[in-house]
Amino acid sequence: MRGGNVGLAWRSAFVIIGKAQIGKYLPGNVFQYVGRVALGRKSGIPAEPVLLSIGAETLLVASTGAVIGAIGLSFDRTTLAWLSASVMGLSERAVVPLAVGLICLVLVSAAFLHPAARSWILQRLGYMRPDRAGISVLLYMFEFVMFGFLITLLVKTLWGVNGGLEWYRFTWGFALAWVLGFIVPGAPGGIGIREAVFVVLYGHELGQGLAVGLAAVIRVMTSVGDLVTFGVAYWLGRKERCEPS
Repeated sequence: MRGGNVGLAWRSAFVIIGKAQIGKYLPGNVFQYVGRVALGRKSGIPAEPVLLSIGAETLLVASTGAVIGAIGLSFDRTTLAWLSASVMGLSERAVVPLAVGLICLVLVSAAFLHPAARSWILQRLGYMRPDRAGISVLLYMFEFVMFGFLITLLVKTLWGVNGGLEWYRFTWGFALAWVLGFIVPGAPGGIGIREAVFVVLYGHELGQGLAVGLAAVIRVMTSVGDLVTFGVAYWLGRKERCEPS
């Protein structure tokens, strides 16, 4: 938001994000962004900086997750070989994400070729300043790494499995599953897509039952976390309205 010269307090930003993100559990992730624009307008923020900050954020988090997933998969020869030999149906499931990515690439390329669109983009590159973008990428990387440690802890605590998969393997696997669940249209909060990818990646080593159970526990924990965040954001929003101006 600072890239659009919008001064926004951390608490106000948390209220907007916390309330809006519950919309991702409606059909399609787009509803959380619709809610963010509406709440931003209600707080006196113009729609353009909200939309541009959403675009920058989406590009950064999806790119970070995709890079982590791709690097991890390329180094994990065991999983890569197993996928190539055993899961031929993945090529059909990948059609939609690949089509979405191709469409985005074509649109961005066309925008840079059109003089007016290129000028409009160049005037708004403040939303992608290297220092702020770099800090954002580091924060997203930290989040994915923490999920790797969390999943390792769940495997050891709930199922008593102490060997085999290290935290970094869960880090890149979760990142890849999250990105695919994020970009596939019509999946509320990536439900179903993320879990399917997770089971495909780890079912052959952990066992299908354990992998399914682990994916379900992760989904429950993240959903409860979203609900708690929504509750805190709602409480803070009411507190802001009650405070004297």
